[in-house]
Amino acid sequence: MGRLRSDPAAIERHQECLRGFPLIADWLELTWNELIINYDFNHQVQLAQSMQLKSRNWRDVAREWFDQKQNAEKTWLRKFQFAMKRSACCCPILLIGFLAGVAI
Repeated sequence: MGRLRSDPAAIERHQECLRGFPLIADWLELTWNELIINYDFNHQVQLAQSMQLKSRNWRDVAREWFDQKQNAEKTWLRKFQFAMKRSACCCPILLIGFLAGVAI
């Protein structure tokens, strides 16, 4: 049987990766303490105010979008009504012509 060879550079790279774990664990603990354990009434008030501002902003954007769509449809409807008024006198003449053509 052959001997197992080990690459010292690979072992060193592995150890280098493991050196970062205490820093990551420390960061996770600090983040946990800040976000979960130290979460107090002031944080809740700030979160509620932020949500209120964002919901107002969303509501304003939605209202503006709806108003634009509504105005575009009103403009189209006015143009359509004007076109129908203009062609109102032509419709009976076309209908009489059509009926006369069918009767012949």
